[in-house]
Amino acid sequence: MVRVEVLGVCQAWADDGAPVELSSAQRRLVARLALDAPAAVSGDALAEALWGDDVPATARAALHNQVSRIRKAARTTFIRTLATDYALEAHLDTRSFAAAAHEASELLRTGSPAEAFTSAHTALASWRGTPYVDLDHVPAVTVHRQSLEATRYTLLTTRLAAAVELGRTAWALPEAQLLAAASPHDERRAALLADLLHRSGRRGEALSVIAATRRTLRTGWGAEPGPELVALEEQILTPLPVGRDASLAPFTGRDTELAAALEATRDGGVVRVHGEPGVGVSRFLTELRRAVVGSRGRDERTQVVLVRCASHSDTALAVLEEILDELDAPRGHAGVLADFVPAIATHRAPLVILVDDAHLAGPTTARALLAAAGHSGVTVVLGDRPAREGEPAGVELRLGGLGSEALAVVVRHRLEGKTVTDDATVARLTRAAGGNPLVAELLADSLPGATGEGDDRLTPLVDQWRARLTPAQDAVLEMVAVITGPVPVGLLSALTGTDLAAPDSLLELDPDQRTVRFRHAAVRDVVYRNISPGRRAELHHAVGEAAQRLHLPTAVVAHHRLAAAPLDRRAAVAAALDAASEATQLGAHADAVDWLVRASEHAAALGARELLEVQVALGDAMRLAGIPAHLDMLLDCAERAADAGHVDLLARATFALLQLGGSSDVGAVNARVARVTRRALDVLGDDPATAGIRAAASLAWSMTGEPERARELFLSAERAATAPEVRRLVLPFAYLGLGLPGDVPRRTALAEELVTLAEAADDPVALFEGLQLQVSTRVALADGAGARAALERMHGLIDLVGDVGRRWQLLYLSAAIAHLDGDLDRAEDLAWRALQLLAPVSPARAAAAFHAQVLALRLAQGRLGEVTGILRTLVAEQPAIPAWHAALALSLAHEVASGAPRDDDGGAARPDGTRAELEDHLRAALAHTTEDFTWLASHVMAARAAVVGGAGPDVLDELTARLAPHADLVCWQGTCSYGPVAVPLALLAVARGDAQAPALAARARALCASLGAPVFERELPPPR
Repeated sequence: MVRVEVLGVCQAWADDGAPVELSSAQRRLVARLALDAPAAVSGDALAEALWGDDVPATARAALHNQVSRIRKAARTTFIRTLATDYALEAHLDTRSFAAAAHEASELLRTGSPAEAFTSAHTALASWRGTPYVDLDHVPAVTVHRQSLEATRYTLLTTRLAAAVELGRTAWALPEAQLLAAASPHDERRAALLADLLHRSGRRGEALSVIAATRRTLRTGWGAEPGPELVALEEQILTPLPVGRDASLAPFTGRDTELAAALEATRDGGVVRVHGEPGVGVSRFLTELRRAVVGSRGRDERTQVVLVRCASHSDTALAVLEEILDELDAPRGHAGVLADFVPAIATHRAPLVILVDDAHLAGPTTARALLAAAGHSGVTVVLGDRPAREGEPAGVELRLGGLGSEALAVVVRHRLEGKTVTDDATVARLTRAAGGNPLVAELLADSLPGATGEGDDRLTPLVDQWRARLTPAQDAVLEMVAVITGPVPVGLLSALTGTDLAAPDSLLELDPDQRTVRFRHAAVRDVVYRNISPGRRAELHHAVGEAAQRLHLPTAVVAHHRLAAAPLDRRAAVAAALDAASEATQLGAHADAVDWLVRASEHAAALGARELLEVQVALGDAMRLAGIPAHLDMLLDCAERAADAGHVDLLARATFALLQLGGSSDVGAVNARVARVTRRALDVLGDDPATAGIRAAASLAWSMTGEPERARELFLSAERAATAPEVRRLVLPFAYLGLGLPGDVPRRTALAEELVTLAEAADDPVALFEGLQLQVSTRVALADGAGARAALERMHGLIDLVGDVGRRWQLLYLSAAIAHLDGDLDRAEDLAWRALQLLAPVSPARAAAAFHAQVLALRLAQGRLGEVTGILRTLVAEQPAIPAWHAALALSLAHEVASGAPRDDDGGAARPDGTRAELEDHLRAALAHTTEDFTWLASHVMAARAAVVGGAGPDVLDELTARLAPHADLVCWQGTCSYGPVAVPLALLAVARGDAQAPALAARARALCASLGAPVFERELPPPR
């Protein structure tokens, strides 16, 4: 019978096995008949297959002629004519293909893996390309192709499963990697690959395959892995019995270090593991993971996560995101950085996070990992990352070389299946390896060949491997080394023009990502070092262009563009700016600084403006990261922009430098800041585009002797800000721009407006600032529940918007609320942390906030005497601030009332001298009549001082008159509260003998209750 094959280009074979010569039209005709065989096909359908939409008028005769020619070429009438229809009588390869798939599956199921492998392998050899490729224009072919593809899929999986059962690991492993990469949702293929990796002693990679498949199923299908994968994972994680499986690669010679690391994971904190390249840190972490899970006596709930850092991750937070995925942690809307530490803190303990190649983690990721390690029950194991300055050292383990006995075991395992396995060869390779297990493996894999000795054993071995490769394979190896890993196979194909048919022994495919990477980072380093600098730059340039063309992540593009900067500096700088912008959006400000520092190294060659543009962005990133040098850099950029006439850069630099508050000392504006700001406003004018700069400038003048200037700047900016996007920039500065007692209603309205605008625009930065305004205004209005709710929302946003200034804000607001709650120890701890955070950046502003908070705490604790010396210093340094005079007066008043005034050295002071000093500072506080944001605080403190110190009736009356209009407000002093104004008013009424004293006290108690602040109610006389 004639044989017709359509698993590729259509071809036919006569009864005697001779090929039937077919033209292209005849191939289409035979393929169309095969598509419906053995059923008949109408002449119209055949005409469509031959000519498509352009069927000639003579189609019937032409079709008959073609059939006749085919019969003549085949020397048989295997195409039958039925009136106007035709039918094919032939043996079709599609039928034998389907039959082989069923046969192979049955053979495997019934315990005949060798026959199953042969059957599947033979059938797959008949697959020559796209089925029915001659019929691409025929719609009906799609369904048939899908069915055949499904059959081939089954055959490939069956052949692989048979090879695994037969123990053909060397053949099966690369095949499994390719098949799993092509179908990441296939649990059967994933299980086969994981089983093969496990059999090869690569248990960590096996577990990674299972974890990756679990993630893919969850995210893609919302499903959990089936019993086969679950059982395999349990098998891999189960400790081996004493007579361990000989098919598994040994792990010996690390028993002491492994026991120490295992013990360290019980205590939590940071564990650091490092050693020379190739010594086996990655393998050690894999074994540690297995040991943690399998160790007896450990809490059965222990969860272990193993992740690997890359030299340029897709994003600055890719590692943190992978850890959250592994933990299946709930995700909020605030972003990865916001979710990470809270997710770790609330995760069921104990938890062990193993991070391989942790030295490649960016600064933001490193900081988050160390923060996670600070939580109870959490251990973070950092591979290849010794402690750096300022970081917790934790437990440190340095892996040295393996002993000769352990190394010999490694060599013997690698020699399995080779012809040379004698003791002399094992001894020779063991000596040559010098204790390095990677060198031992490569030496064993390289047999026969020179072993070489010396310090750099890897280079000759890698060169020996490369000598076996074709030029195309070697080009792939170099490209993977340049890209680092994991490398998308699509990118690799686009760059090399070839598909990676199977991984070389030095490379491996990742089935989850369909990527390729070096099995050993140390080998990758050798290959990379051996590429000449010029060629290396050219390769990076090609990768950068391809990555950009394929829309790969900005961090990947930037890494390669910068590595090839001499070839295209403009593209390198642009890519670094994009990567920095993305890092900033993620809240990874330190990573943004890193990108911009690298960009600035090349921007100078492009021109003065290009360099200035990068440096403005760098200064702003430094501000967000809390690096003190940001102010000088931004001032320098603003001055250079003004001199050069770059108005846009002048505006950006000025706005950035004004925001954090380091631009002013208490009592005076930084002279250079004032000069730059005035110059910018003169150049930029009063149009709405400058509203943000004017609003930010109000912050610079807010703590000076020019409060009118601060208010004027904010009000001018607020009037000019008409567009929603401009108002989102301007309104946050109402915090101090509208800081007077009478401004509370207007500030409240602006706070609500800002929150509404931010929510409408999905602007987390503006939302954070609006919530901060809400905390201050709700405290001022004695809405304690509302203030706490706004603060809680701020906590949910901080890691998304958390530059150093906003982290400082959140700390001091948290301290203020803890003070209201009466949790004074926690309030002081938070205030101290806030001081430490901001002091390097804005020492005057940080100190002012801290001292104001400590004053409130010492008042509540009855320990004002402890701060008398500090207050005298503050008064001497900042005599124009009335609040310091009032606070010192109150401290002195308590000393006078106690009858034991003390001098600054702790010795006894003359009571009359202390009283005189008290009266001097009280008068100084009252002499300040200009209202600014400290006015109310200075008066409520002065009122307390007057009452405690026994001031005269005129002072008591004056203070009562000044405070009475604000009786329903709570005093909010920028960073803390000094309580409801009704509290000192009630105390004044008692001291003056006013009949309204009980009513004022009741009013004060109601405000304290509404505020949720029992700390202030204790000052009031008991109710009658």
